Amino acid sequence: MPENLNLEAKGKVTVIASVPTFASLGGATWETIRDNLLVYREIGVDTMALWPIWKHIPPIDAITVKTAKGNVRLRLHPHMTWWTPKDYLELNPELGSRSEFSNMVKEAHSMGIKVVPVLQVSYTLPGGYIYEEHPEWIIKSIYGGYAITWPWARCPWGYVLDKSNPELIEFITETVLPHWIEVWGVDGVWLDSPPVWTC
Repeated sequence: MPENLNLEAKGKVTVIASVPTFASLGGATWETIRDNLLVYREIGVDTMALWPIWKHIPPIDAITVKTAKGNVRLRLHPHMTWWTPKDYLELNPELGSRSEFSNMVKEAHSMGIKVVPVLQVSYTLPGGYIYEEHPEWIIKSIYGGYAITWPWARCPWGYVLDKSNPELIEFITETVLPHWIEVWGVDGVWLDSPPVWTC
């Protein structure tokens, strides 16, 4: 390293712990997160970034995509259903009860740790809230079906949402975010995959 390179922090430093919640992969539950808060605090964590906290869709392994050559079945990444909300306003019951979540958030706050869950509004799958209730928020491809994430080989995630849709924006800003912050008590969100390429 050059001698004149100053690596001192300029201002406040945020230390973020990314906490996976995939129960099927041995991920954390609300109680195990709460049980580890002291460890997080001792290593300097001041923000926990929680992976999907919502009720998700059941597993599916592929989706149908319309192409110039007809319908094609594309395999999904094995854990995409965890990232697809069935209900943005209901916590994942596999991770524990609502009171266990509230207790974890309160205890984190008492230790000076912020709780910031992921918010995924980039794509959807069959069974997902947006797919079932608001298909008009999904981008259409030139072939008449739904557009998919691209390149599929690197990001086999699902059908892409139109993040510029005013109704989707209103749903997130007027319904989802107030519920998460006011009812669930979280401190904000981190936006998953803000740019998504489509085809």
